[in-house]
Formats: sequence, C-alpha cells, structure tokens
Amino acid sequence: MIDPKELTSIGPYKFYHVIGEGSFSVVRTAMMDNSDKIFAVKIIPKVRLAERQLAARFQLEIRVMQCLHHPSIIQIHDIFKDKKFYYVVMEYCSGGSFSDFIVNNRRLNEDDCKFYMHQIFSAMKFIHDLKICHRDLKPQNILLDASKKSIKISDFGLSKFVLKNKLTSTPVGSLIYASPECLSGNPYDPIKSDIQTSFLNSNNQKAR
Repeated sequence: MIDPKELTSIGPYKFYHVIGEGSFSVVRTAMMDNSDKIFAVKIIPKVRLAERQLAARFQLEIRVMQCLHHPSIIQIHDIFKDKKFYYVVMEYCSGGSFSDFIVNNRRLNEDDCKFYMHQIFSAMKFIHDLKICHRDLKPQNILLDASKKSIKISDFGLSKFVLKNKLTSTPVGSLIYASPECLSGNPYDPIKSDIQTSFLNSNNQKAR
C-alpha cells in the first residue's frame, strides 16, 4: 500500500509536512498553487476503513462537519478521493492543541479559563442546536489559531445526530474525560454528556 506520507498532491493541493498521525489516518499540511494559504489535509486509506468497518462512521463525520459553519469549529474546504484514499481538506490551526497550550503555560488562571470556555460553550450550543453531539470533547480535540486566542473544536469522528430526548448507551470517547453518565453503562443523553464534559475540562484547567 502507498504510504500517505509519500504522496505529493491531490487536485490543486501540494502536500508538505506531517502534522498528525492516528490509527487510520495521517494529517499533512498543504498549499494550493499560486497561494500562500496553508491547509490541513487528513488522508485516510480506504482499506483501513474497510478493515475496521468504519466507512459509515467516516461518512457520518463528513456529514456532520458539513453542517457546522461556526468561527469556533474547524471548517472543511474540500473533499477528494481516489482509488486508495479519501482526502479531507480543512483549515489549518498553527497554534497547536489546547492541551499543549495548557501544559506549556503550566496552568490557566480564572480569567483565561473564562475567555476560552466562552468560545467552547458558544460552539457547543451551536452544535447542540443542530441536534448534533460531539461525544469526544477534550483539550486534545480543541485547536488554536496562530494568535492562540481563537479556539477551533475538531475531531468529530465520534459525533452523531440525535433526536429530541433520544438516549444512547454506547460508552465512547476518552476515559479520563468522559462524563459519569457515559461511564455508568446506562442509557444517557449525549448532549447533556457533552455539557458535563465541558465543565469537567474547565475545572481541570482551573486546578492546574
């Protein structure tokens, strides 16, 4: 199989550095011809999706992200596919993850927490008003722009559409950030679970 790290381009986008790597995808920077704007491109081998029966999950993630037009949510610019790969072209956040930002600053004071949490809550309200839940909200899935002042919620791989008062029983997300009701093993409201996770993250940031 071709290594995604060795690919040179897709459509008008030329690939450059690897900035992220997961269990079934690689993220690289890219630029369009005659442009100095940088994008992030998630490259997903089709065979990996087939092996793990994740094709439907990937399609749902794309459907969700195409609905989310908000300044504090990562935006999709283009989607491509060829015989071997899917390519998702997204906005690039050079400020890194919110998790690294917290660690590098050792702690966030209360005013800083209010500043960033206001953006997070605004984005989550927008998401929930569309009857979408994230289900994996954590500092590692929140990115920062170059100024490190604007946050961008990312990674909607576990997100889903929910009907009014619809419960789910699947425990998903990262264990240390999951809400108590998600870990209970009982049916729970995934939208309320997102909110609970947001508050837990906020309290953790204040405590550091």
